[in-house]
Amino acid sequence: LLEGLADGTTPPDYPPTGSNFPTSQFYDVTTAAFDPLTWDPATALMKTYLAILADALGLVIGPDPSGTIPAGGRKNFEVSLTEHDKRVSFFVGWVTSQPNRLSLTVRSSDGQEVPKTEPGVSFHQAGTYQVLTVHESFLKQAGKVGSKPWQVVIAGPSQADKEEPYFYTVLMDSALKMRVTFDKPSYATGERMTLTAALTEQDKPVTGLKQVTMTVSGPEEGRGNWFVQHPVGKEELNKVPEQIAKERLSPRQRMARYLTDVKKVPFPSRTSPVQIRLYDDGSHGDARAGDGVYTGQYDQTAKEGTYAFYVQAAGQTGGGRAFVRENTLQKYLMVNVAPEHVAIDVAPPTKIDRRWVRHRITVTPKDALGNFLGPGYAAAIRLTSTEGNFVGTMQDNLDGTYSQPLVWPAQVDLKPADLSVDLRYYRPAAAGAPPGPAQPAKPAPVLPNWLFAVLVVLAIVVLWFVLVGMFGRARR
Repeated sequence: LLEGLADGTTPPDYPPTGSNFPTSQFYDVTTAAFDPLTWDPATALMKTYLAILADALGLVIGPDPSGTIPAGGRKNFEVSLTEHDKRVSFFVGWVTSQPNRLSLTVRSSDGQEVPKTEPGVSFHQAGTYQVLTVHESFLKQAGKVGSKPWQVVIAGPSQADKEEPYFYTVLMDSALKMRVTFDKPSYATGERMTLTAALTEQDKPVTGLKQVTMTVSGPEEGRGNWFVQHPVGKEELNKVPEQIAKERLSPRQRMARYLTDVKKVPFPSRTSPVQIRLYDDGSHGDARAGDGVYTGQYDQTAKEGTYAFYVQAAGQTGGGRAFVRENTLQKYLMVNVAPEHVAIDVAPPTKIDRRWVRHRITVTPKDALGNFLGPGYAAAIRLTSTEGNFVGTMQDNLDGTYSQPLVWPAQVDLKPADLSVDLRYYRPAAAGAPPGPAQPAKPAPVLPNWLFAVLVVLAIVVLWFVLVGMFGRARR
């Protein structure tokens, strides 16, 4: 895709069918700088593709702001380039399909506008984006890359009554790189997150930096807890249609729409960003001092949801040129359900007919921090019992609880039975272990003692039929 943008051809479909490109960086509407009033799926998709592209090709991502630009307005950005940058692409995308709806202007360190038709510069545009790519031959010209940052100006639409959502980013093919990683592929609530930023200049570690930081923002409340705190009755839920246009809505989606659109309950907001320094001195989780790998730790992970990390490193190159490298990553923390925090409730029996009775078994999965699992996980929960039979499907009550009927013979009492809950949803495993399901929760016997005798009676009845059949065949 980068080659296509650079030579002026139309970019191919991305990712190609059957490709195995990394897909670790996705746009998420809960990042620290997210504004729901300006978010648009079209610009979000552009950002997703470019993030995957940068991850796949090992490129450096520069600033990537997004928002809206008013008619006649301007957005100004600065980009610091160094002697190690071989090629730089400036990208701006928008939503309304109209060529030149927004315009991109770039000025180099000498204050001169980068011409779109000069050798060493490629320019490509379509109905929803513009890309200006500057190649090494232009960057090496005298004064083009100096101590002053490059200036980028995005001009808004010409219509006086319109504004436009936009997304802007910079992709650099550079020998000065910063690679940001986590110590684990996934985390759960309550777990410490360790992040490292490895900086290299021409494949050599960049050491001694004092300005390497991460700014972290997380959810103020978990999604499951938000649903639980704002229950919606069946009659209220019926006010939201099961299908809008061609999209069928799940009960959870209908509940969320009712809460936000009808009751005007805001979705949980985000915590104020916290800045944490990263160290390369063997402390704060850093494995080895002075190796150019800077490490920081974050443990305020009490809530389920997306945690956004903005990492920035600033310093000077070996040639004395100031540089800034930055990246944004996100991690979604699942609820860390443990067996001792799964509650099981057995409702009094109701009579189905003269032969059978039914108990309503309700489970409430939570973690040690009080986070509810769900709603939305009914298909991941499996109930088993040493006695009786579970019938039907697991019911999502949309309040953090899940229920399923357990049927027993009604003629005589049964002995107590053990119930087990198996959570077959993805959750992070312990460090060094592959991910897997949560372990079953097996509480103490929960059914009343009056159910004890049935097994004995049933055994006698079954034995009687067996004996009658045996003696009958013997007489024949």
